[in-house]
Amino acid sequence: MPLSRTQLSHRFGQRRTSPRLVALHRMLSRLKSTVTVLHTGAHPDDEQNAMLAFMRFRLGMRTVIGCSTRGEGGQNTLGPERGGALGIVRTRELEEAAKVIDADIVWFGFGPNDPVHDFGFSKNGQDTLERWQHDLIVERMVRAYRSERPDIVIPTFLDVPGQHGHHRAMTMAAEEAIALAADPNAYPEHFVLGLAPWQVTKYYLPAWSGGGSTYDDEVPPPPETVKVSATDPDFATGMPFDEIGEWSRFYHASQGMGRWPDDLRTEWPLHLRVGPNDNGGIADNIPRRLADIVPGLAAADTAIATAIAAFPNADDIIAPLSVALEIIEAHADVVPAEHLHRIETMIADLEAAMLVASGIDCVAALDREVVAQGQTVDLSLTLRGAPADVSIDVIIPEGVSIITQSRGRYTLEVAPDAPITDPFTQTYSASGANGDACIILTLTIAGRTISRAFALERPLTIVPAASVDLTPSALLVAADSEFSGLSVEAKIEGGANKLSLSSLEGVEISPSRDGITLSGGGLMEGRYSLDVMLDDAPAFTASTIDYAHIGKSLYLSPARIDILALKLALPQDRRVAYIGGGGATTMSGAG
Repeated sequence: MPLSRTQLSHRFGQRRTSPRLVALHRMLSRLKSTVTVLHTGAHPDDEQNAMLAFMRFRLGMRTVIGCSTRGEGGQNTLGPERGGALGIVRTRELEEAAKVIDADIVWFGFGPNDPVHDFGFSKNGQDTLERWQHDLIVERMVRAYRSERPDIVIPTFLDVPGQHGHHRAMTMAAEEAIALAADPNAYPEHFVLGLAPWQVTKYYLPAWSGGGSTYDDEVPPPPETVKVSATDPDFATGMPFDEIGEWSRFYHASQGMGRWPDDLRTEWPLHLRVGPNDNGGIADNIPRRLADIVPGLAAADTAIATAIAAFPNADDIIAPLSVALEIIEAHADVVPAEHLHRIETMIADLEAAMLVASGIDCVAALDREVVAQGQTVDLSLTLRGAPADVSIDVIIPEGVSIITQSRGRYTLEVAPDAPITDPFTQTYSASGANGDACIILTLTIAGRTISRAFALERPLTIVPAASVDLTPSALLVAADSEFSGLSVEAKIEGGANKLSLSSLEGVEISPSRDGITLSGGGLMEGRYSLDVMLDDAPAFTASTIDYAHIGKSLYLSPARIDILALKLALPQDRRVAYIGGGGATTMSGAG
């Protein structure tokens, strides 16, 4: 099936920004360091994208963005999405922004129904922590420290008067979690999950102020103890890191982010709050190379340096990478337990670099990314440069099966009861596969069997077989009064046959496939919710979200009709007017 113009635009855009040689250099740069830095913030777009791009591409560090909320309490310059729907937009925007700078993501808040969510602007960090449930957000940060094992943690903002309360809360929680993450008596339930205590080596605060820009810090920043300097451009693209950061920030389109940097920022001063003193570099006193872990691995460092120096000659890169792997595996038994994660990450990155250097190109795409329960969807796979004996495994989620396959074409069938996709995932991997479906290639390179997962071009999203749109979804009635003939239009999408509602004493409900009529009265003052069902199952209202920079998804909210009963008395000799806001929805009334 030919690709649509939208699909082509997305694919060509992705491939233009990451041609093979750039992708190869990006993979090789991962091999320069064994350091991980976690950059924490409260909202998508809080991150310092240019600084992270420099740390990742020039210093070779693994970078992780830790974000508490989905930004569902913010504004939207693109369209009508608010609340949970905006949270989906901003979640996808951060994923695309992170992809540009090759950063992973870990979320501390799981959507608008989670206690850790964006409830709008706040000036009080302590109040924010209470609303987020203090112990919950700290426990999630401890879990992230133990799973991601950052050597360095840097919050995005300071905990000072005048700063956004969400930012202040994240900075407070980030520091509190450091001691707890290292405490073997704290959160023992983590150890059942295979985690272990982890000591963050360094905790830095920004040594710059938010005052005079977006926020109004009322006290000066702490003194600088070290400076991250990115004076030279990125080697692979020749571009300044501040511009690369803006390429990334441009994906935060709902917030109007992305600017042309007339005055390039090249320095980020930091203040060491916790950890050993610096000797002039942010990664001082941290194992930065394999030889810092095991002296015998110095030869592996040399082999990696040889491979990096051979760029862009791909044929001269694979052999030294293979040598580095052999040396690492020969020393596996003497690697201290607290550094095993560094070795495992290095092995995975070495194998990934060998795969890129070999010229293998894998593109896997669905003919549409949003699929309803009970439907089928086609998956196409394009492989270039792969040997004839490559093994291909299609990984699919529960409730999905492959019913036909031929020459790189697969037809997937989604069962009527397949689990609905949760749009608020808890992690995102820049270099691995994301979502519930992926492709795994297994092949031999330089005598070594390598398996690697490739994400689908757009993730598979499974939605309910049927949904209903109600107009209006809220009714206003006079308390303690009779009403009749209130109508709600119902538009059913999908194969449902029967629409029904939960009961409410004193109200007669007459549902049909096309609408609902309500009559009755005697309701005491208050708010009442009637749950809507399709074929006796809880119904959802589906709102389509479709923007070129993030793709298509649906926001599902429980379908219900709200009735607000009020004691209404109009003032005499007064005119009453209503001024709608940007997020106003339709309400009908009676009485």
